[in-house]
Order: sequence, then C-alpha cells, then structure tokens
Amino acid sequence: MGLPTDVVPGDCTRTEADGDVLTGLDCGVSPSADGPSAQTYELLVSPEAAGAAFDAGVQRAGLSQLEGDDAFECSSSDGEQGWVRLADFDDEPVGRLSCGLDDAGAPVLTWTWDDRSGYSSVTGRGGQDGLSDLLNWWRDNADRDDL
Repeated sequence: MGLPTDVVPGDCTRTEADGDVLTGLDCGVSPSADGPSAQTYELLVSPEAAGAAFDAGVQRAGLSQLEGDDAFECSSSDGEQGWVRLADFDDEPVGRLSCGLDDAGAPVLTWTWDDRSGYSSVTGRGGQDGLSDLLNWWRDNADRDDL
C-alpha cells in the first residue's frame, strides 16, 4: 500500500483484518498544515476489492461521477462533490478520487489506484473551503506520482 509522503507508519495504529481488508493504518492528524485531521489507509486482497470498497463508499455518500477526468473537478469554485476518474499523462485511466463533505460538514477524500490493492480515506478541516486545502495536500503528498 502506498502511503502519502508525509505519513510516518510508526506514528499510525495498525487495524485488524476484516473481510477483504488484510490490514490497515489509522494515522490520525497529518503533520502538514493543510493535511487531514484523520487518515485511514487499507490494504485489500486485490485491486478489484479496493475498487469495490471505493464504489461502496461513493454509493454510501451519494456521490456521482463529475464531468471530466481531472482531480481539479473536485476543487472547483462551485464546490461540486462527487468522484473523478484519474488518468496518467497518456490519458489512460489509473484510479479514482472522490471528494465531498461528511454529515458534519468536514471535507473527505477517498482514492484507489487501478493496479494497487490500497483504499485510502482522509478527512480534513474547514468545510467546503477545506476541500481545496485537502486536495492540495493530496496533490503534494498522495498523488500517484508521489507514491
């Protein structure tokens, strides 16, 4: 499982296996100023299981696919919530990213990569304004190019 660059695994608490989840890390508050206030990273049995976990999460949150295949859709000024297909430099699909607000109004990002068995979920601070900050943190620390 690829962890964001600012995560120190020794500072995280390991979570137990459960169903398709082989193991996980609960990493708490990020040391980065614009980083998450809560972070969970899970290793599943296969990339397909990670994709199914992503699908279940966006369905639970009631998120639909946003126009375009760009993470910038998640931080657009009109505050759209939903998910996007992530593509590499050749426009080949490589993963998915969701962005939204939880029931308490906190920004949440989840993502998975098509060829990896990891599923990640992070919660930020600051409501809708915090969604852009959290996405900036993701780009700087957790985007596929960084892992």
